[in-house]
Amino acid sequence: MSTNRAIAHNTAIQMIGKAISTMLGLVAMAMLMRYLPTEQFGWYVTTIGFLGFVGILIDFGLIPVTAQMLSAQPERKQELVSNLLGLRITTAGFFLLLTPLISFLLPYPTEVHIAIAISCISFFCISVNQIFTGYFQTKMQMIVPVIGEFVSRITLVTGLALGICFSTPFLGIMSIITLAGVMYTLIMGIIFYKDKILHLAWNMPVWREIALQSWPITVAVLFNVVYLRSDTVILSLFRDQVEVGIYGAAYRVIDIIAQTALMIMGIMLPLLTSAYTKRLTNEFHDRFSQSVSIMALLGLPMVAGLLMLGHPIIEFIGGTRYNESGTILQILALALLGIFLGSIFGHMAVATNTQHKTLWIYALTAVLTLTGYFVMIPRFGIYGAAWMSVFSEWLTGILLCLSLIYFTKEHIEWTPLIKIICATLGMSAMIYFTRPYLHIILLIPLAMAVYTGLILLLRVVKKETLQELLPLQKTTL
Repeated sequence: MSTNRAIAHNTAIQMIGKAISTMLGLVAMAMLMRYLPTEQFGWYVTTIGFLGFVGILIDFGLIPVTAQMLSAQPERKQELVSNLLGLRITTAGFFLLLTPLISFLLPYPTEVHIAIAISCISFFCISVNQIFTGYFQTKMQMIVPVIGEFVSRITLVTGLALGICFSTPFLGIMSIITLAGVMYTLIMGIIFYKDKILHLAWNMPVWREIALQSWPITVAVLFNVVYLRSDTVILSLFRDQVEVGIYGAAYRVIDIIAQTALMIMGIMLPLLTSAYTKRLTNEFHDRFSQSVSIMALLGLPMVAGLLMLGHPIIEFIGGTRYNESGTILQILALALLGIFLGSIFGHMAVATNTQHKTLWIYALTAVLTLTGYFVMIPRFGIYGAAWMSVFSEWLTGILLCLSLIYFTKEHIEWTPLIKIICATLGMSAMIYFTRPYLHIILLIPLAMAVYTGLILLLRVVKKETLQELLPLQKTTL
């Protein structure tokens, strides 16, 4: 199978899987928003926000590092994966054991402290999944994480349905959410084990090698945590849990959608790394252009849709109690453009091993954003948090874009981007004129159909590419 076809198959598998898991994730969030009182939904948001803060802090960039090292040194697969897994379990276990103790230093309700302790199990599983995901990325077998996420989401939705039927209290609901996270890791681990590679290693020379490779990403992650997750944490310190819940309702929608950017660049990273390592200049440019085009194809219509349908989406998911969240969702939708842009060039920095040259970007963004949060949140609450999030994502994305174009001497091909923008504008016009008359259940599929039709009409994808990516004969990975 050609590389383009492998990309297409993996992208298609992930997109179908992500569409299903996103739908199930939104169903689960709707169940939480409608079942829990607004204050208790705020407890949930505070718990996830605090642990998300810690989770990014201990991330160390091991997903891109795993993909990068395995792509550059495939002959060392067994040794690298075993040591990466041992390192991840050791570091994640140590820090997550401390997390519940640290949370008691903060003025949260008792239920939130207990929920954090329960949810640490789930976040430990998520940390281990990073190694599994990086490994399957290099093998172009992203169907494995898709299966794991699907099982996890089915477990979550089913568990929540049973919990609601039996009037389960807040902490019981958090236990169900934790169980879903455990199921994800269990599925991934079983398939990983069948590859006859699952064992742990604590080889200090290899750990030092990993540390040398990952330290720029680790430092960047430390700065990232300031502007990626501190908004919810700081908001929970200055505002009541009801307001945290309103902000979290919009933020969780953005969080689910933003995972698409990581998914796409997770597929492209091994290919970018391989082309750059082998000094295949033309192939590297092709992979870079593919990354930009795919991200624009998905990102631009998402942003346009959220800007125009923020209120109906939130009302459909959570009901009228969260009406103010619709406005926050529209603001945060602007941040998605920065997230997608930053994801392209952040992964490109890892592929070209220039991440150490971009540390100043994350440091600058962290300082400016943290200062902004402490100024804006006490005065403007959720609106201050939302606009500072937009600022931080745009600043990071633009500076990474300019820096990586300078370092790699690459250039963006504007013709497909202009066509994608035109298709997005056409879709937006259709939404504008039909939204007073159509329910969102009908409007969203219609918008997707119109957008797809315009993409095909404008020939954003070349005929030769379609012929290669969509053959009728059966292929295997």
